[in-house]
Amino acid sequence: MGTILRRRRRGDMLEFSILLQRLAAPVVCWFGAVLIHEAGHALAGGLVGRKPVRILIGLEGRLRWVATFFNIPIIIRGWPWGGFVFFGNFGNRLQEIWIVLAGPLAGMAAAAGAILLDTALGGPAFSLGQTKPAGIWQTWFVIMNTWAGLSSLWPRQWSTKNDGILSSDGLLLIQQFRPGWIPRVRRRENGGSMLLITLTFMAGIGCLVAAAIAGAVAWYEPKGPMRWVLPGVTLFFLGLSLWTLGMARREFRLTRKARRKATTPHPDSPDQLSRDGPSGEKKPDLPDGVQDPPHPDLLQAVAALQAADWSAAMVLIDRHRSATPSNVAWASLDLHYRMAIGDHAQGLAVCREIVASIDDAGMLQAAAVEEIDCLSALGRDAETGKAIELLTTRFQDEAAILVLDRIATRAVIRRHAAVCAACLPLLRRFCDDRRELISLRGTLGGVLAELGQSDEARPILQTVLKTSQSLADLGITSLILAELAFRAGQTTEAIGLARRAMALYDEEWVSTRAGTLLSQLLPC
Repeated sequence: MGTILRRRRRGDMLEFSILLQRLAAPVVCWFGAVLIHEAGHALAGGLVGRKPVRILIGLEGRLRWVATFFNIPIIIRGWPWGGFVFFGNFGNRLQEIWIVLAGPLAGMAAAAGAILLDTALGGPAFSLGQTKPAGIWQTWFVIMNTWAGLSSLWPRQWSTKNDGILSSDGLLLIQQFRPGWIPRVRRRENGGSMLLITLTFMAGIGCLVAAAIAGAVAWYEPKGPMRWVLPGVTLFFLGLSLWTLGMARREFRLTRKARRKATTPHPDSPDQLSRDGPSGEKKPDLPDGVQDPPHPDLLQAVAALQAADWSAAMVLIDRHRSATPSNVAWASLDLHYRMAIGDHAQGLAVCREIVASIDDAGMLQAAAVEEIDCLSALGRDAETGKAIELLTTRFQDEAAILVLDRIATRAVIRRHAAVCAACLPLLRRFCDDRRELISLRGTLGGVLAELGQSDEARPILQTVLKTSQSLADLGITSLILAELAFRAGQTTEAIGLARRAMALYDEEWVSTRAGTLLSQLLPC
């Protein structure tokens, strides 16, 4: 009797272990498939001389793990549904095609290798009819790698909270052969492409059909060779279809909302007259997403600024600014030119001209930020503080928060204590009123740290480090906490945080300050 009970107990434990592995295998193998896919992109880039800046696994969720492999930061978030590899430079078209194709090919090669290995060892392909752990893991490994490779080739585009607009491998591949088909960069406020939204919706329907087929086969063939896999496949495709359809619905709602906000200019407005021509005759309508060609002088001015040819840029900007003082593009170039050459007095005059003559929300916000920069550079601290106090009267709350965040962040980067002190009261007020603004709380912590109030800054920054999903917030917060730890004599913590900051955020000022800190902490 005891022997029978022991055997039953062992049998129950074996069945329970197999059940757990059936539940865990899809999740673990999908994570492995995403990792193999992104490693394929990174390896292909390294082979053609394009070193990856960082590898991101998981497009949503909180930060879970950061590691460095061959000097490449690998960042893992809570929901590893996808990934992305960031490269520091662009290559030619052949290199881009090779890098895009390398991800799907890596997954396909891994799946084929698993099948060949099983065959070489004498087992049946896929091990579908086995209940042994090896068969469960191998089956899901093949399925997930194959699906990751095929699904990435479906052209689609989606918006993320932290990393902006991302494109699938299939869409990136199409853009290499037809660059004008879909714009490479799409702003969230302009809405999305209905074609891409339709393709995403079709992908969701395809996953739903696959789930229905797998469920029907599992129902009608309960003792078939795939009886151990089909229920999991059904749930996987059902969850994937719901996620994809939800993503398509979200993109459609964003696009519809953006298009409702778009207003038609008045027929007598200068913009409309310039588009229709001086006599009012209508020009042919342009396709969606294609704007009127810019003025040739505008392109020459941009090229001159990029090449630091200040004299050529000045001639073009002065000519057009005097003729069209309310033109947003030329005003933006004029402001950029003044700040680039360090002419803060004239830059301040340009900012005030923009406020007086231009009614564009984005341009007014940029002018407000640069005005504070100019006043600070000119040493006019009293005017700087007054201008910061007036932000709430010049802008609505959302715009005022955005402008204040940019001003305070610049002050922390450039270590302008006077600007930090002027921003502190408004930052406290907005953070108390809007506790959901995690990024702004990180800016508040940075300002407090810059002003020497470490005891108050540290818990705020640690909260941001635990709750934020933005790589920029996490990188900057890690850097400031590393500097605070260095001041407190906590060497080990400072080294870890400085390395984490360099891995999370690759802005030059972060790398410079973290590198300087590490050079002081680490032995030569």
